[in-house]
Amino acid sequence: MRITTKNIFSSFIIVASLLISASTMANIIASDSFDYSDGTINGQNGGFGWNGSWGGSHNLENGVVKGSSVSFRNLQTSISHKVGTRVYIEFDMAADSAPNNDFSGISFYNGGNEELFFGLSFATDVYGINWTGYYNGETGPAVTTRFDSLVGEVIFGSVDTIVNLFVNSGGQLTTPIDTFTADTSSLGGSWDRIRIAGNVQSMYDNLSISVVNAPSTIGILFLSLVLLNCRRCSTNIS
Repeated sequence: MRITTKNIFSSFIIVASLLISASTMANIIASDSFDYSDGTINGQNGGFGWNGSWGGSHNLENGVVKGSSVSFRNLQTSISHKVGTRVYIEFDMAADSAPNNDFSGISFYNGGNEELFFGLSFATDVYGINWTGYYNGETGPAVTTRFDSLVGEVIFGSVDTIVNLFVNSGGQLTTPIDTFTADTSSLGGSWDRIRIAGNVQSMYDNLSISVVNAPSTIGILFLSLVLLNCRRCSTNIS
């Protein structure tokens, strides 16, 4: 078979594309379906991607987290705020309304500092996003006592980070019910803990955290070099 520069060029393009694609696949780093016996969440260590067991005082009933309390769990893999990285936190929740400075939801933490919250927004009756003292979410859908599916999306930028919240989207993450732009430097640098908390009766289930890495620098560099060098190729190799 005769090997031409066109063959080589095509092969290099495929290799570079695979390098880039492999680096941008969603990677579930932690999840918990809360399939535990009835009791307390404290000391439970199911699921995967965690560093240690749950600590806290939420109750467990029929595989669901219930109560108006506080519980924490450490991530096995910290989430770094690399430019271009996307983070997704998915969970089901239901809660009573919270008009009087109440709240309920799940937060990312950096050590002992709360950095970003998704759920029943502070002092409202709607789902929304809370961030470092900033309360968003006045236009989100009303919280109900039936389960809703929430997906929080974080897209890290060098200066600004886009934060979106989707509710009952059916997997179509196109129209967020709440969105805002945060100062990347205010988000703590990395996240290593998850907190479930609220002061109204709430239920949680099916927690999952995924990371989509920024495109591989190696893949992009390799592709750029291939394009540059193959422009100089004009002869066949046989």
